[in-house]
Amino acid sequence: MMMKDTYYVEPKLITMGEIKLVGMRDVFIKTSQLGVDTKEPIPNLYSHLINRAISGAIKNILNMSITTALEMRHEWPQFIKYPSMQYHLAAYEVSDFRDVPSDMTAVTLPASKYALFYCESPYDPKTKKPQQQVNWDPLYDGTYDLHKILEGHGIKKYKGFHLERSHYWHEEIPGMPNAGYPIYKFEIWMPIED
Repeated sequence: MMMKDTYYVEPKLITMGEIKLVGMRDVFIKTSQLGVDTKEPIPNLYSHLINRAISGAIKNILNMSITTALEMRHEWPQFIKYPSMQYHLAAYEVSDFRDVPSDMTAVTLPASKYALFYCESPYDPKTKKPQQQVNWDPLYDGTYDLHKILEGHGIKKYKGFHLERSHYWHEEIPGMPNAGYPIYKFEIWMPIED
């Protein structure tokens, strides 16, 4: 029997205080999968980020099992023939910015209201362990147009960035992605204006 992920596409409105992020960033051009600065794809940013966290280089991490992406997209006007760009920061949320490594980026997001969308993988009812890594692609690939969903709920003002939070399982499950630590829950936080 095929196991199915669960998708929550009706936005849950939450208010969050200030968020501090420390991580690795790059700019990606639509025509290339490689970052302008690092010359590497986005998944490699997370490999480097997690290795730096495990080594102790990133201090004051609130939860080692959750990574946060800060993404901003830029589309040029149609008469300018440049491809779109995407800024991506692969980060951990931290309590403060003491001892941030010089090759990493620190960002503070002010308190804001967010529309939260998320998906979860199926889990074993006895052990509560995820049975597969969650597939978050339907939230992006046109199956769900999140801006249209927001507008359908009367939310017409949203800011020019969003957050993606990946929840990794806290213990190794042999054969699973990410060296046995699958992403079992994936969230998209879209900041909205009152």
